[in-house]
Amino acid sequence: MVDLVGWTASEIVDRPFLELVHPDDVPLVRSAQAAILRAEPRSMRIRVLHKGGDYRWVETNVRPVLDPGGAVVGRMGGWRDIDAEMHARAAQAGSDTLLRTAVRAAAIGMALTDVNGTFQLVNPALARMLGRTRTGS
Repeated sequence: MVDLVGWTASEIVDRPFLELVHPDDVPLVRSAQAAILRAEPRSMRIRVLHKGGDYRWVETNVRPVLDPGGAVVGRMGGWRDIDAEMHARAAQAGSDTLLRTAVRAAAIGMALTDVNGTFQLVNPALARMLGRTRTGS
């Protein structure tokens, strides 16, 4: 826990979990908590507060703890650090947007194809050159 979010166990015990959740992720956590009360396990990707003040992405898997009668008496779960993965995905999405914008705006004909030569992205300039109206972007 200390490696992931900087908090020691004693600093977290008796602290409401939602205090550590990024405000934008609270509705997702509340929904998962309601599912757990219905004895339904949940997985989610959320941001949790690091002791240093920033938020870190974690993947949580939570299961209900049931008493012999089947009533939910608690929750058990684990966290996996996915911070680097989520930041890489965000960077990739930004790069994809930049590429598509640059290709669409180019005055010369441009296209992106897959390894089989199937067009994945065609800009308006190339579409005009080929006498087509659909740009595929």
